[in-house]
Amino acid sequence: MKLKNRQRTASAGKTKRQDLILASKSPFEYAEAYKKLRTNIEYLHQNNGIKKLIITSAVQGEGKTALSVNLAATLAENGAKVILLDCDLRNPSIHKYLRGMDDYKNGLTTLLRSKDPADSIKICRNNDTGISYIMAGAVPPNPTELLGSKRMERLLEMLTKSYDYVICDTPPAGIVTDAVLLNRYCDGVLFVVRQDYASKDQIVTAKKNLENVHANIIGSVLSCFDLKESGAEKKGYYYGYHYRR
Repeated sequence: MKLKNRQRTASAGKTKRQDLILASKSPFEYAEAYKKLRTNIEYLHQNNGIKKLIITSAVQGEGKTALSVNLAATLAENGAKVILLDCDLRNPSIHKYLRGMDDYKNGLTTLLRSKDPADSIKICRNNDTGISYIMAGAVPPNPTELLGSKRMERLLEMLTKSYDYVICDTPPAGIVTDAVLLNRYCDGVLFVVRQDYASKDQIVTAKKNLENVHANIIGSVLSCFDLKESGAEKKGYYYGYHYRR
């Protein structure tokens, strides 16, 4: 199944609601493809206990954040309790999709750098999608250490008691080790690859980085590839995917 997303460029400081699958103008095929993606994730949840998911890629710009938001929205649409974590502490962007620029610095790093209990974390809510989410917070000097900390482990344990799915949007695994370290506390990894973007070596390196820590790579997503429609060649943004069960 191929997932079509006619994305438009969003200027800095504005939300990217046009990228959400529940927008009124979203193409039918686009929403249906995400529903099939949801079905695969639900299967893994029911049969393999997959609850805490890492979304990553080889390099920046491959569409992992858009996928994280849309997947969370699709799962929530089917009645699941979903929380989305912006674990890209170096280049956070989930707030641009769900809330805008206001108060985005009050988030994950606020808790991880303090001595406050895990349940003091600020959890936001997007009523349009039904997603709960935690923003990244101010960019810290030590993001890798924070994501690999025991405080992060305790936060994830707390969230899994209240939510069916915890989705973590992380930095590219081919560039930094944040996703690799966070993997020790999560159940599976969804790997995003954009067509004609990252080099083969970059993709292989990122995959090896995850495999070296025995990450459970549950599937891969191919983003931004071209299709021909109705005999006429058109250029757009698409997603396709496959899974390992």
